[in-house]
Amino acid sequence: MKNDEWQRRLASFRVSWWSKVLLVLILIASGIGIGFLIGSSSVYRQVKKNNPAPVREQGQYKFINPLLECDVQNTYLNSVYIPFEKKLKQSITDLNDSKYKNKEIAVYFRDLNNGPWFGINFSNNFTPASLMKVPLMIAYYKQAESNPAILQEKIILRPSDQNLPQNIVTGEELVIGQEYTVDQLIDFMIINSDNIAMLNLASNIEPEKIDQVYQDLGIIVPSISSPEDFMSVKEYASFFRILYNAAYLNEYYSEKSLNLLSRTNFFDGLVAGVPLGTKVAHKFGERKNDNLETANKQMHECGIIYFPEHPYLLCVMTRGDDFEKMADFIADVSRLTYRTITKTYK
Repeated sequence: MKNDEWQRRLASFRVSWWSKVLLVLILIASGIGIGFLIGSSSVYRQVKKNNPAPVREQGQYKFINPLLECDVQNTYLNSVYIPFEKKLKQSITDLNDSKYKNKEIAVYFRDLNNGPWFGINFSNNFTPASLMKVPLMIAYYKQAESNPAILQEKIILRPSDQNLPQNIVTGEELVIGQEYTVDQLIDFMIINSDNIAMLNLASNIEPEKIDQVYQDLGIIVPSISSPEDFMSVKEYASFFRILYNAAYLNEYYSEKSLNLLSRTNFFDGLVAGVPLGTKVAHKFGERKNDNLETANKQMHECGIIYFPEHPYLLCVMTRGDDFEKMADFIADVSRLTYRTITKTYK
């Protein structure tokens, strides 16, 4: 009897002991879970604070369409038929031959809804000039994704010994010796195509950060040893594609970039060829080489035209003798393209 009683008590003790152990384990696991949730919530709040939600319009982004696109290094196959391709290419070529007579032109068109594209001389190389301000902006915003404070760093504006005259001046000018934030200088560099802002920003960032943008897109990194003409219209267009699809910068900074580009103070090219009020996120560039006797000027413009329901990317590069004529040619190409899109999708 005593032996049976002892065994019952031992079994009861074992059950009680394991119950207590199980209860302790449950409490520990609960504590870890709660701690993890609190920590995750704290991290999430910090990320949200550093990267606020993009501005939306009627439930949609204003400037980006963050779709997954697998052609970051230009590997997308143009397998979709564009019904107006042949006619539009011929119209653009005839326009230059009969009216403008630019020495060289290159055009890149891309339907941003489903990706088909076509081009004219799209592999020919030009000097991008001020178009290079876009990858510099992207390099800063890429850093800002993990360190937003970089945009609030102060820079005392300094003159440059580099000879980068601006043949086309837009907007107000910066004041040498005055202090600006990085964010303010990016605004000036893009909106007014300000060279002094660009040079001060370029000297404030590690060159490797800028080079990385080109390398990530599979584009040759420009250097001192690069030839005068080193980038094609198709290669340059990739900067706008990755912004539109938020394929490189996150959604917030892609939206911020195109919003800024939509405020560019240049209205003689792509913008002149579309109806008043049409949203256009664009960047122009111009280059004058006095060492050349003929066709010593280049003018380019690349941008996204937000045609209702059918946004498209249009980039035009030109080489000739007259900036005004080249700007008018870009405007006419933009006008031809917009009219063609209108007839196609009316």
